[in-house]
Order: sequence, then C-alpha cells, then structure tokens
Amino acid sequence: MTTRRNVLLGMVGLFAAACSPPPGPGGRGSGTVVCICAHPDDAESGCGGTLIRLVRSGYHVKVIYTFAGGIPGKRGREVVETRREEAKHACHLMGAEPIFLFDENGTSKLDTPWLPTLVADLKKADPEMIFAHWSMDSHPDHQMAALLAFRAAQGLDALPEMYFFEVEHGRQTMAFDPSVYVDITAVRADKVKALMAHESQDPMKLYKRDHEQMELFRGREAGYGAAEAFIPLRAGYTRLTDALD
Repeated sequence: MTTRRNVLLGMVGLFAAACSPPPGPGGRGSGTVVCICAHPDDAESGCGGTLIRLVRSGYHVKVIYTFAGGIPGKRGREVVETRREEAKHACHLMGAEPIFLFDENGTSKLDTPWLPTLVADLKKADPEMIFAHWSMDSHPDHQMAALLAFRAAQGLDALPEMYFFEVEHGRQTMAFDPSVYVDITAVRADKVKALMAHESQDPMKLYKRDHEQMELFRGREAGYGAAEAFIPLRAGYTRLTDALD
C-alpha cells in the first residue's frame, strides 16, 4: 500500500544512497560536497562556478533541490517534470549529481519531522563542505531551505564547513557581507552553460539582470575577473580555499 509516509521514506532513502561517498581516488579532494538549495537554478546561479571547480578538483558534488519552483503560465506535473529535467541537464554540465526532494506537486519533503532521518543520511554522506542559501532572503522557499540545511548540519557529530551563498543580491538575498571569495573567471562560461539549461526560467534575462553583475562586483572586491562570494558559518574556515588553490 502506497502511503505518504512510504513515499517520504523512499525519497529519503534515495537521498542516502545518492549521497554515499564515491570509491576510489580523486584529485586534490576525493570527498563529498553537498549543496542544499531551494529551486533548480539556485545552486547554479549562486555557487555554480565554485561547484564546477570543486568537481574538477576531484570532489563528488551533490546538488539537492528541495522545491520545484514555478514556470510562468504553467502548473502541476508539467512544471515538476520540466524543472527536474532542466536540473539534470545543468548538473550533467557541471559534473554534479542532482537529488530531488520535492513531491509530485513540487513541494519540499524536507519538513521538520524528517530532520532526524536527514541528519542520519548526511552522516552517511560525510560531506566535507555544505553549501546553502543565506537565510536573510525575500523568498520564503530560500528561507526554509537555508534553515533546514543549517539544522540538519547541526545534528552531525562533526559539523562540516558550511558556506552560505547569495542569489539575486538586493532583490532576494539581503544583508550579505561575504568574507570568502572564489575566483570563477576560468569557469564562468561553463557556469553560464549550466544556467542556460534552465530554459523555462528565461535564464539569460535573469543572468544579465542579476548574476553577471554580482560576479563582476564580487570579482572586483576580491581582485579577480569574476567571483562568487560566501559567508562561512564560522570564521577561519580554510577547506574551500585550500581545495581550490
């Protein structure tokens, strides 16, 4: 008998299996990096260049999408399926693995009662780094994804380094004062290709309006051609910069 509980348990089990660290040697890194974001295209726009660089440094990168989001003029199953396929394509271009934790209506399954199971699965994944939304954001889905990621990470025996990213700064992300910068100049074109996979979102319009300017501004702050910026959960984190040196 199919019940909501069974469906949820099945999705969490999928998350556990998909997040198991891969065997064998990698590059400078050979562990797992997990990015927990709200919608397909949030991780790509907020930290896509960094994720690409981590993949190319030998890390196994998982991108967890917790909501399907929307498509103007469409609704229901068509939205869910379209955004899922676009995310698969984007992750293929980045070299990452997509994980979907939203139901057939596009609603997140990462609600509070399932946090203990999520924590257990994160323990199995043993991520070296977690990337998540900054919680001061105008979009309620971003707020929820940020909070759930933080609460799940707190339940681990050893808290991995956690980095918060920005999206549509000033329009969505607010009060963001970063202290960690990643040079994405060399992978910027690859990041844009991943963003363009989200055809339903008019990605070039959004990129030109928001994220291109963010990349150039953060690059100017850090002395790079283009950069992505992060707020670390704790000062003094070095794993991210060490992995990419």
